[in-house]
Amino acid sequence: PETYFTVWTNVFDRARLKKGESILVHGGASGIGTTAIQLAHAFGCTVYATVGDAAKRQACLDLGAAHVINYKTEDFVAAVREKTGGKGVDVDLDMVAGPYIEKNLDCLGMDGRLSVIAVQGGATATFNVAKLMMGRKTITGSTLRPQSIEAKAAMAAALREKIWPLLEAGTVKPVLFKTFPLHQADAEAAVMRQAVMMRGRMVHFLDGRVELQRYGRDDSEVIESINRGELNIVLIEAAEAAGATLHFDRRLDSVDFDRRTLVVKGAAHEDTHPF
Repeated sequence: PETYFTVWTNVFDRARLKKGESILVHGGASGIGTTAIQLAHAFGCTVYATVGDAAKRQACLDLGAAHVINYKTEDFVAAVREKTGGKGVDVDLDMVAGPYIEKNLDCLGMDGRLSVIAVQGGATATFNVAKLMMGRKTITGSTLRPQSIEAKAAMAAALREKIWPLLEAGTVKPVLFKTFPLHQADAEAAVMRQAVMMRGRMVHFLDGRVELQRYGRDDSEVIESINRGELNIVLIEAAEAAGATLHFDRRLDSVDFDRRTLVVKGAAHEDTHPF
């Protein structure tokens, strides 16, 4: 799933979060946020998160966040400084950018690392460079999809080694907001798009066929997405439920939904995995 690629790369690889450190996760109730909270907590880190309402606050606490700040009613910089005893956090995962850059630098402690993964608040920022220098702080950022196949393969290998055991053990898991009959899908989708709630994807299960609905993506797009390294959680869950194994190091050739199989072609042979 793409969120695990994003969080692993930007939090644990680029920002070098390690056991015993602390992290501030903005958008704690988003797909990226819920993934980051669970992974950081699982690796022995103290997690701070920002959200916009009380329901999301409780959800983040349930996932492992130690402190959750409502950015609409609190100054999150002051709250972080207070809750860390003035020390600040080691890592800050931000998807807002713009005016948040200066604030994020204020949230970081000495040698803190700011990882920017989106620019929802604007792609330009003004900040005090002296704070960056005096605090020995680092700003990094990345995008996933434009990276090479080789780079994505390296990420996938790290995920298989570090993250998959946590998924298999149930230590971390995708957050499911709601399940409902297929005939209600259109109405539910409209409600979910308009509501302020945890964001994610809608998955349809119909007569043994697994479909990923993300604004009109068809089977060929799903297959190509997997081959780019963006393994979709619905296929993982379906395969794991049947005890199948999905391989990252070979291209997925096809998904036969009627026969419920994944066909993976290697250099000299072909594997068929039921799901």
